[in-house]
Amino acid sequence: MVTPRIISATINTDKLNLTYGDAAEPVSFGNMLAGDDVRVRVLVNIDFRPQHDVGTPRLPVGTYRTVISEPTGADGSNYDLPDRTTLAASAGFVIEPKPLTYARQSVTTPYGTPIGVTGELFGVLSGETVGFGSTTYDAAGAVVTENPYTDAGAYTRRVTSLSSANYSVAETGNQIGGLSITPKVLSVSVNPGPTTRTYGDLTEAAVLSGVLPLDDVALTGKEARFPLADDGTTHRVRVVLGQKMP
Repeated sequence: MVTPRIISATINTDKLNLTYGDAAEPVSFGNMLAGDDVRVRVLVNIDFRPQHDVGTPRLPVGTYRTVISEPTGADGSNYDLPDRTTLAASAGFVIEPKPLTYARQSVTTPYGTPIGVTGELFGVLSGETVGFGSTTYDAAGAVVTENPYTDAGAYTRRVTSLSSANYSVAETGNQIGGLSITPKVLSVSVNPGPTTRTYGDLTEAAVLSGVLPLDDVALTGKEARFPLADDGTTHRVRVVLGQKMP
């Protein structure tokens, strides 16, 4: 009587915690004769969803259960793999997101100018495209919403989210971007007023150009003198540009 040859199985404990893109090989089989056509399929699934062959490239992130088949192939009937259920229970594995590093360019832009989102991700697998979300912080570490009305000042910009659950933002090795918003330069024109005025009339001494539609900017500050007539009579105006009112 010829009994089936027992296939040996080894749980690869060093391959049960993987990163997205790693080849999954939770169990190895041996003790099969050279030249024999015998195969053991290892199927995997997440939460009992449709099964994949363990050799499927780039299995998505998740916790996998395994199902181990009986020996197949032309010589499969000459082999046995005992206690496949217990073996499969020990061959579950986890695939974690692949960390990506990033580089954000430093940007200097005047107040009131739309701010573009620039940067590059490193470590994305060939053939895949991953987008990112950006968060801007002020000097105190508070989150700032970027828009044309973001106050002038110095900020930092970090990548804080990715468009694919198979990737994560690396905790180290990143180039954090700087954002410098400079004050917007306004133009001022002196209003000479009407040539004839009545004592006590108010005349707008100067007009600002370039203020954003929703901003309230006042002229106040230093004293300047402008001639009123050829005889040298003057009046005084206090002018400082760019003071944004609360």
